[in-house]
Amino acid sequence: MLTNYIKGFILPYNYEIVRSEPELYQSVFHDFDKDGTSEQVNFNYNEVMKKYVLTVLSDQRKLIAYDKFDGYSSILNSWISFNEFNGDGYDDLFIFTRTNESLFLSLFDVKNERKIGDKILIEKNMHLNDSTWLPQVIDAKYIATDNSGNKQLVFTIFTGYALYPRGIYKYDFNTKILSSNKQPAAFTTLSHADFDKDGNQEIITSAFACDNYKNPTLTYSDNYSWLFFLDKDLNWYRQPERFYEYPSHSRNYIIHVDGEPLILSESMYIGEESSDKPTKMMLLNGQGQIVKQKVFGFIQDLNIINYDQNLDPVITIVEDKKRILQLDKKFNILREKEFKNDLIIMGAADLFKDGKDEYICRLNDAVLVLSNQFNILTQIPVLDASANISIRNLWDTYDQLLLKSNSGTAMLVQFERNTYYSMVSSLYVLLPILIYFFLIVNYNFFSFLLIYSGFMIMHLNKSQNGILVFSSNKNIIRSNKNFYSLLGLKKQSKNKDLFKTISEQSEMGKRIKVITADIGSDDPQSFTDLYPNIKINIEKIKSIFNKPIAYVIEAEDISEPIHSDRAKVWSKTVQKMAHDIKTPLSSVTVGLKTLQYQLEAENLQNRDTIFNEMHIMRSEIERVREMTRNFLKFTNLEKPNYVLADLHDSIRRSLDRFRDYLNNDIELKSVFDTRIKPFLIDSVQLELVFNILIENAIDAMKGKGLLNVQTSIIENVFHELSDLVEIQFTDNGSGIPKEIQNRIFEPYFTEKEDGTGMGLAIAKKIIEDHKGKIGVYSSGQLGATFTVTLPYNPEGENDA
Repeated sequence: MLTNYIKGFILPYNYEIVRSEPELYQSVFHDFDKDGTSEQVNFNYNEVMKKYVLTVLSDQRKLIAYDKFDGYSSILNSWISFNEFNGDGYDDLFIFTRTNESLFLSLFDVKNERKIGDKILIEKNMHLNDSTWLPQVIDAKYIATDNSGNKQLVFTIFTGYALYPRGIYKYDFNTKILSSNKQPAAFTTLSHADFDKDGNQEIITSAFACDNYKNPTLTYSDNYSWLFFLDKDLNWYRQPERFYEYPSHSRNYIIHVDGEPLILSESMYIGEESSDKPTKMMLLNGQGQIVKQKVFGFIQDLNIINYDQNLDPVITIVEDKKRILQLDKKFNILREKEFKNDLIIMGAADLFKDGKDEYICRLNDAVLVLSNQFNILTQIPVLDASANISIRNLWDTYDQLLLKSNSGTAMLVQFERNTYYSMVSSLYVLLPILIYFFLIVNYNFFSFLLIYSGFMIMHLNKSQNGILVFSSNKNIIRSNKNFYSLLGLKKQSKNKDLFKTISEQSEMGKRIKVITADIGSDDPQSFTDLYPNIKINIEKIKSIFNKPIAYVIEAEDISEPIHSDRAKVWSKTVQKMAHDIKTPLSSVTVGLKTLQYQLEAENLQNRDTIFNEMHIMRSEIERVREMTRNFLKFTNLEKPNYVLADLHDSIRRSLDRFRDYLNNDIELKSVFDTRIKPFLIDSVQLELVFNILIENAIDAMKGKGLLNVQTSIIENVFHELSDLVEIQFTDNGSGIPKEIQNRIFEPYFTEKEDGTGMGLAIAKKIIEDHKGKIGVYSSGQLGATFTVTLPYNPEGENDA
């Protein structure tokens, strides 16, 4: 992974700009003498001569051919074609040029540096004005259309806003005859093959829907995209195939699959997306019958490499502008890659002489060279969008790439192997060793850092004490809410000035200033004279350079130990009193029963009154005995009997005890965390706690309201410590006054007329015996929330 990450920055090939000059814009490269190195063809307008000048330069930039053209408009690269004409082993140069009156063909013998001749192919129709007389040669091929061996020049012409001279043409240099098939369609590229194996070539040509002439009733109107099938004489040998209407296009190529010529046809509607006009790719035979068809997304580009009769084609498309796909002959996806921005395939060539074609693509403000595996081989930044390219073949080194921009500039780029890239590959051998040492060196550090930071955060958030951490420049780094509640301070956001929370003039502020100024003292400082029942601890945190980098202030509530000591004394007193009361109460109870039996034998006039008074006496004695039992229960509660039990079952059983209340005017909402599995608890004792909390909530709501019961898991960042289970009982009753919230868990504290004050005290002791905590939150008249937290050990372990 690390090696691949580094390779993302170090690419296999570097580039260098060889030349960058305006004249290169109208240049193309072609290997006329077939020696492996390209010659350069330039066609530029000379401002001094007011003429277009043609030059052909050798690989050494020596002038091979030269000619001038009078009055011609600028020439497009598609108007230049190369093929061997006179049998001398060199390719010759075919150039189409246009004047205001005619379309010319010029033929040059590059080897002998002479012009073979000029030919007026098409003359302007006298009814056309200059704005509509704009014929463009879109595609041209010099081929033998029949089995005679004689070659003819076949080309397509498109015009902007005139029908004439749109069509496909064939010029025979021997007979000097120009034949044609003129149609309103917007002709583009052409291909040829001998589909029926009769020795004659069939020709296919494409047309796109431009709707320039805006007359869809015409036969073969340019309101539609077309695929035309023509014989060697440019007559239909099959009716044309019509595709989508404007705006749409069709691209058609001849490929060889298993040695047989087929038509690869792509038809795409480029208007508003419509489900009934999908983008289709098809394989057709020479008769137009569909062999294979598949629907794709929006196809930005289509490129075919290695399409000869001995190799199956590799079809490459850019789908939906960002996804490049490589397809086999059955349109199965061989590989794919998605880019973040729009990608355009400009061409394919074997730039690096490895026997595999590379893809030259445009991506935003860069030109990419991709391998046939879609890996980025090199990346060339460009100032503006590159319009087209030309490849300069070099027999002894990597090919050069000519990039032409839309603004009329061009640059010639050469490539070389990046030596650093091969060094990256050696990391594969060293990487395991480096990773091993890296982990060994850093393991202890990161382990300590994780444990320390996790412990600090856990301790900070869960501590009953108030904690505040501030930096050496007196900015608050972190704090918990207990710090502010214990000291009665206003909470400040992170990275706020400490002395905006604690007054610099207060006694606390003065102590902090003294401690932070005393660099030499490392001992923690403690104070109990700043706040009632609060102990303040201040400690330094030092760096490895023994410099203070932070300070920790801890506020500890020391009233709890005092209450604890009082509770112990009170507990012993209660035990003695309970035992002292228990014996005489039993004697009185027995005496009352004996007296009742004796009186029942007597015929007394006020017998019912006496028995009623005796019943009241027994009830009051029983009430005293129950109070005594509660005292003893609190002081002598047994330790929890831990067993694996379902906490939710215990809660449900407690809720069922109060079902009559909950089904009437009190609404119950329960949300149980399903992640909580059975764990070690004393379900009997916990049910007692839940009964107490539910009964208190019902009393607080006075028979009408909402009781919300919720459970959840609090995950611990330390693997050594158990997680926690949190249970909350929330009611919307009258709430608990703030001044008594710290006392409600004390034994015998109650505000109920008939209460014993032992319920919450017993609940607190049970929870603490479970090594848990219980607390309450209540604000104003908005009800109260009792929260119980218990250690969560689903594996069945307990350290109790």
